Parts: sequence; C-alpha cells; structure tokens
Amino acid sequence: MKPNEGISYSLTDPGSDSDNYYAAITAFGEYLIPKMEEAFGAMADRYMDYLQKVNSGQVSSREVYLYESLMLGIFWNVYGGFAAGTNHRSVRLMKQMALLRTKGGIKRRVADMVRAGLGFRLLEKQSLAGRFLFPDTTGMEKLIQWMQSTGEFRKEAEIFSNWLRFLRQEDETFAFVSICKVREFARFFASESDDCLGEYTQNVNQFRQQILLNRHLREDKISVNKQKVEYHLNMMGAFIYNRALQSDFNKSKRKIVLLPACMKANPPAECKAEKAGLGERCTGCSGLCQINHITHLGKKHHFTVEIVKHSSDISLTKKSIPDGCGLIGVACVSTVISGGLELIQNKFPAQCVLLDYCGCRHWSEKTIPTSLNLNELLNRVNNTSLISENHRLKNDQNQNNIAA
Repeated sequence: MKPNEGISYSLTDPGSDSDNYYAAITAFGEYLIPKMEEAFGAMADRYMDYLQKVNSGQVSSREVYLYESLMLGIFWNVYGGFAAGTNHRSVRLMKQMALLRTKGGIKRRVADMVRAGLGFRLLEKQSLAGRFLFPDTTGMEKLIQWMQSTGEFRKEAEIFSNWLRFLRQEDETFAFVSICKVREFARFFASESDDCLGEYTQNVNQFRQQILLNRHLREDKISVNKQKVEYHLNMMGAFIYNRALQSDFNKSKRKIVLLPACMKANPPAECKAEKAGLGERCTGCSGLCQINHITHLGKKHHFTVEIVKHSSDISLTKKSIPDGCGLIGVACVSTVISGGLELIQNKFPAQCVLLDYCGCRHWSEKTIPTSLNLNELLNRVNNTSLISENHRLKNDQNQNNIAA
C-alpha cells in the first residue's frame, strides 16, 4: 500500500517529500493570522484582559487565543447539530464511560466496549447533523458537554470551558455576537483552507465514507470520522502553537523527541527497542527504520529520542520528565492538537512535527510504517536553516536495499 492510498491524508507529493506542505502551511498561516485579527481581535483583547484578572497576569500568546476562537467556530459548525439533538441521558451515559476509560485496566476495556457499541450511534446520529444550536452560553455549554461525552475532545473542552466562563461574565448580546462571528469566520476558513491545503486531505471524504459504511463496532469511530476542515484546523494549530512556544523551547537545557511506535519499520515481534524512560529506546535493529536514523541524528544535533506507544499513554508529570526538558511531539494531523495541549497544560516547553501520513491500526487494517519530514524536525530542534536530511535518508535507504 502506498502512503497516500486508503489513508485519510498525506503531506507528501508523489515521489517526493513534504517540503512543499511546510511551505504551503507557512504561507497560509501568514495570510490567515491578520484575517483572524481583523475578525475577532477585539474579542481576544477582552478575553486576555479577563485572563489577566483571574490568572494573576498569566496569559499566553495572542495568536493562540485567536486560534482558540477559530477552533470554537469550527467545532460549533461541525458538532453543534449533534450537541443540540443528542438527549441528556445519552450525554450523561457516555460522559461516565469517558471518565471510566481514564481509569485504565479492565475499566478501560469495559468502557471501550460500551463506546464501541453505543458511542457513535448515540452521539453522532447523522440525522442530527443539521440541528441548530443557538449561539449563546447555554448552547456553548451543551457543546462542551457533548465534547466531554465523546472522550475524544477533553483538552479542547477545557479550553472552551474557559471561554464560557469569560462569556458568562459579559452581557448576552456580546456573547451572541461573538459566537456568531467565530462561526462566520469558521465558514470562511473552511473554504480558504480547502483551496490552500485541500490537496493534502483529498482522501478524507472517501475515508469517512468507508467509516460510515463499515458496520464493525469500534470505540474510535468518532475520532477517525473527522472532517477535512478539522484536519486543516489542526494543521493551522500546529503552525501557530510552534510559533508561540518556540522561544521558551529554545531555552530548554535538554530536548527529547517523542516518536510514535507506528514509525517502526519492523513489526512489534521483530523490533529490538528496549524499555526506557517514557516508553522505549531504539537499538538500531533496522537500517530501514526512520526511528533509527533520527536516533543517530539526535547524537549529532543534541537531542534524545524516545518511542511512545500512543500520545495518550504518556504520563506527562513533573516526575516522569526531568526539569528543563523541551519536548518535540510527533503525531498524525488528526491527533496532534490534543496531544500538544496535554504538553502545554503540564507547562512543558514544546514543539510538534506532523507525521507525513497516518498508518496505524486506527486508520488502516494493514498497518504501514509512518514517517516525518526530517528537515522540519531539525528546524524545530535548532530553529536554524534547514538541511537536506530527507534526501540523505533516501540515499541511505537505497543503499541498504541494494545491500539486502
């Protein structure tokens, strides 16, 4: 299977790497940020003033709050109908399952069985998609509760809860107008992002059709059924968060790159990675494995590499990660923001790099090793001019293939 066949997205050009994608997202980001400033910059000002009062002066980057406003508009437009139409009993039941899932062990397995059987049927009935969620704080609370019940948008729901507290202390007209503005801009973003980034997500609609037609029970059905605009939203989020967090990350005394296990070239039974740190460390068992290559790059560019099974399995606590560490998380487009928000909440200086395509069991019955853009990784690590590591890796792989 080629990386761009049967998979929801691919950042690579046919026969090439993903350098063009990173040029495209940079250009689109530079174009979009002034548009967001014009659309809801005044609302961001009032929100930042509010946060300074309630958080003792601690606020984040202005661009982050503009992005959160866009995120609210996208989620309202995509999921508002489900939030408006799903009954309270279903929401309450699935919230309990989402909470039970965090307990791990047998409780998690039981919760996943219920989520597989009922989650999508109760929370994303396609007949509810067109329902109208009134743009006020009551509607926003319904949206947040629905998001919490899915178990997939926990961090995003926390962000919206902060915004809800802000809007509740404003007058009703301001809240109504603000929500209408972000919804309107979200529609603009959907159109513009499809023009600029749509070539990288052209398989999403076909993939979603396969998910909807597939009657197999799966607990991750809501997670993998995301729309194109959500992929584009996450692409923009990765760009904005990297910019906002770059300065703090550069001050890190030590840098750790967290690579997902789906990048392994060998299947689990053949991989010789050893347990260590947050997960595993590469022992170099395959010359064709990009994890092996990145591990060697780390020795040259002063970072270490750890392999994690899944971003949600990382215990991101002060005890598990040494002080002064900066983390570079690597994830697929669909999950990168939720993982990044986990790092940010735990106050770790962080950057992120996108997988060029997805290939784990969530996306493909036959898993394929995933990869990332090495130029972008080194740019995140060093914040310096790029070097042509992608082409160097291809040459190394070709030599290994010839030797084999």
